[in-house]
Amino acid sequence: MATLDESAPETAEVEPRHRHAVSRGSVVGGASSGTLMVAVAQEIGPHTGWGIVLTLAAPTVSVVTGALVQAIKFQATWYYERWQVHQYRKVLEKSVTSSHSSEAAKARIKKKLDEFDQAVADDQLARVKALKRRVG
Repeated sequence: MATLDESAPETAEVEPRHRHAVSRGSVVGGASSGTLMVAVAQEIGPHTGWGIVLTLAAPTVSVVTGALVQAIKFQATWYYERWQVHQYRKVLEKSVTSSHSSEAAKARIKKKLDEFDQAVADDQLARVKALKRRVG
């Protein structure tokens, strides 16, 4: 998420936080599933029909499991970020409608809301562009 630092210049380019590198969790998840399949194949007998199938399928299962773990982690992170955005927006909107806030404070909060909306839009655009680069 882009920050709303008041000391930052208006034209400063914000570096998106989203990286699409392979995470350790997806590598461990993939390696674990492949290792488990080979271990089961050894227990069944590596020269039996099922043992051969499990041994040959282990690398594919490892890659698929790693990709699934990475996709689930990416989606969960996105949902959590959206929840944080929603919570922050609720706090700002509540402050704008509060009878305890002065008109000057309400004007500053409205300006912050506009900046926040722009930062959220920029962040989403960066996410889509990163996905576009990744896919095609």
